Amino acid sequence: MKRKAIETVPMLERELKQTKEDYTVFSQLLEIKGEKILILDLYKTRCISKKSKLIPEKRYVTDRKDFETYNPKNLKPWGKAGLETSWYSMPDLYFPAGAAAAVYEFLPPASWGDSAEKRLQENERDIKSEKAQKKMQYHQNAIDRRISLVKDFPKGAVQWFHQLFEKEHFIFYETQTKVKAAGVCSHCQKEIKYDRRTEKPMHNMPCKCPYCGSKGLYKVRGKQDQVHVHKKAIIMQKIEGGFVSRFLELKYRASPLGESIDFDHVEVARSTYNGKRRYDDYSYYRYYTDEITWTDSNVNNINKGIGYLYLDNLEEVLDKTPFKYCALGELQKHTNGPIHHTALLENYERMPYIEYMIKMGLYRLTEEYLEHPYTSTINYKEKRPDKILNLPKDKIKQLITENGGLDMLKRLQVEVILNRSFTEEEVNIIQRHKVNVEQLPGVMENTGLTKFLRYMSKSLDSRHEAGNFILDWKDYIRMQQTSGLQLTTANLFPRSLKAEHDKMLKTIKDMEDLEKNKKYQEIKSQYVDRYSFEHKDLVIIIPETLQDIVKEGNKQHHCVATYVDRVAAGQTCILFLRKKEEPDQPFYTMEIQGTDIIQCRGKCNADQTSEVKSYLKAFKTYIEKQKFEADRIPA
Repeated sequence: MKRKAIETVPMLERELKQTKEDYTVFSQLLEIKGEKILILDLYKTRCISKKSKLIPEKRYVTDRKDFETYNPKNLKPWGKAGLETSWYSMPDLYFPAGAAAAVYEFLPPASWGDSAEKRLQENERDIKSEKAQKKMQYHQNAIDRRISLVKDFPKGAVQWFHQLFEKEHFIFYETQTKVKAAGVCSHCQKEIKYDRRTEKPMHNMPCKCPYCGSKGLYKVRGKQDQVHVHKKAIIMQKIEGGFVSRFLELKYRASPLGESIDFDHVEVARSTYNGKRRYDDYSYYRYYTDEITWTDSNVNNINKGIGYLYLDNLEEVLDKTPFKYCALGELQKHTNGPIHHTALLENYERMPYIEYMIKMGLYRLTEEYLEHPYTSTINYKEKRPDKILNLPKDKIKQLITENGGLDMLKRLQVEVILNRSFTEEEVNIIQRHKVNVEQLPGVMENTGLTKFLRYMSKSLDSRHEAGNFILDWKDYIRMQQTSGLQLTTANLFPRSLKAEHDKMLKTIKDMEDLEKNKKYQEIKSQYVDRYSFEHKDLVIIIPETLQDIVKEGNKQHHCVATYVDRVAAGQTCILFLRKKEEPDQPFYTMEIQGTDIIQCRGKCNADQTSEVKSYLKAFKTYIEKQKFEADRIPA
């Protein structure tokens, strides 16, 4: 767009009248440097009240390839905003006689409801659509370039795929008579005869083929004629400046006819690292065209972070990259299963201690930490292993020897705090009930740890987790101490912790309520002398107890019950306004502080009636007079 040339075209001042449309528009078609450009000057005439001289609010220009808006009042006068305020909304335009001639000359007829406005709108939409397609194509070309970086799998990869399923073998059998059964090995496809008196095949029980020696499981024919096993695999391949991680979903099928791996649409995602940043791409299957397409949007919600890692080329792939020493291969060698490949690479540069943990032999701990990398168990700000793990050297050796995970790390950290080791019995209880060991230190303030864990195990069903049992027990003990009870074996370990906890909670609440009522009774007599008042058909009632205030709130459906603590502390006063004929029936509830009536509300926070307003006026005069007379009396 020839911006400088367009700016030299004068924006004329015109005398215009008010219109129902948003803008009055004048168009002109100019040829600038051999290129035809349509210029629209838009005058905002809807908001004027009388005929006025106006200059254009903005100028809209298009050459059918692009469009722009020019507003000289703006700090940046040129913008990409078009006439449409949204994809389907155009402002109302008014073209005086002959003012739309340039539009009709330059733009082709609209495909629906031809008019100057429709031609402008259709031209703008065509330009937007073409831009969107170009942008999408540019984006897709970048994805296709990344995908073209590697195509074939490395040598040995297919053989490695089969090795992943080398333990997935089955014997499919059927019972022929009471003493005879026959089966077929999925690995060698040989038929096996069984004498059920000496060897009795059973569904899902371990088996071994007498011909090929393959170990696996029995499967009953008719009940399960095929077995499908899915595993995730990761192959990393070298590219210029970085590497590509290819995420595969392998589908293995076993039947009496043999075993096979389905290689159709096996690659579900890729992660391309070019030495500066990572790009994630995902494949999806087009059912109507039988094509596999790549996109950077995870439309199928693929979890690409975990899988078995191919090791044969790993050293070459990571060489001359920041991940050369990340110990990714060592983690896979010592882990009997898939590893958190993506989490390790993503966190490695800012969490280098992950490499230390792997090389120390803490493989299980590393895997569990990569799954939950923000646990407070590991001090990620430190550099020394003992500081990172918050453990002395002897405990670290124990953690390495037993290949412990996060739970064991927490247990050893608690042992350091308690200055004692857990016994085998205690460890079994902790593991069986999944006890949060971080809650245990406070237990020893009141009883022995072994005694408490035995009590907890006995109280819980063997299948139940500890959950909040320890916190509930601590809360129960605290309430006992608050109430002044002496701790004995009987009340330290009640038969039903929940029942005793709830009972003690009610006792504490009753004691608190009793204390509050005692304070209220001390100040209530002052309210009787100060606020007792009758006027016409209404009378003030002083609540006898704090429970009366709670009942008033329940009956009137308002929040006066929440004021109980403040009333007991003497910070405010609640009075009941009743009718003389029905002194026991709630009518209005009043809050007062000294001589100030804070609020007075009826049922469901109803406003004051004229009768109530008249009473409050008289009541206000009464209490102010009382205060004035009390102030006159010398001390």
